[in-house]
Amino acid sequence: MMLKVLRFSTALCLTALCSFCLIACVPGSDSVGAPVGSPSPSLSPSPVSSGSPVATQVTQVEESITPAAAKTLMIEFGRAQVTQMKALKHRNQFEYKEFLSTQDFKFKDWKKKEQATRLRFFDEHTSGVERRDYVKSYREKLDARFKEMAFEKSKKSSELELKLNELQNEQVKRLEQVKKLLESGKRPAANLWPQSGS
Repeated sequence: MMLKVLRFSTALCLTALCSFCLIACVPGSDSVGAPVGSPSPSLSPSPVSSGSPVATQVTQVEESITPAAAKTLMIEFGRAQVTQMKALKHRNQFEYKEFLSTQDFKFKDWKKKEQATRLRFFDEHTSGVERRDYVKSYREKLDARFKEMAFEKSKKSSELELKLNELQNEQVKRLEQVKKLLESGKRPAANLWPQSGS
């Protein structure tokens, strides 16, 4: 009788132990410190959900176009570049004309002052030697003035020519970029297009 009771108690203990082990292995059970059915820990809220400012990266989506539209855009782009170059040449011509006009005005003003100074000198100095020396000095100053004016003209012309060369090189680069985009069926960005007044 005692043997049967001992066997029954042993079996009951083993059953209870197994039940405890099974309960302990279940996630979220009382045995791990959290009630069954409680929500799992959530991730920390993202900056967007919490309302904090976030730097948004804008991705420009290239617009696809048809071959016919690409051909039309290529023609328009070429015309726009020609117009841009003509506009720069016109501005350069106007700027050089204004430069020459200003230079001529300054020279005439200088010459007028020199003539007045020479008349005063001749009135005060009647000696032929003194007058010849003055005239010689004046001619040297006049030659130096002409050389200075020639240098200024050359410098201005080079500056304007440099502007044309820079624009031409820039147009070649942009033309290649636009051609590649159009050949791949993409519309060129607006910043590649010749800008008015540039």
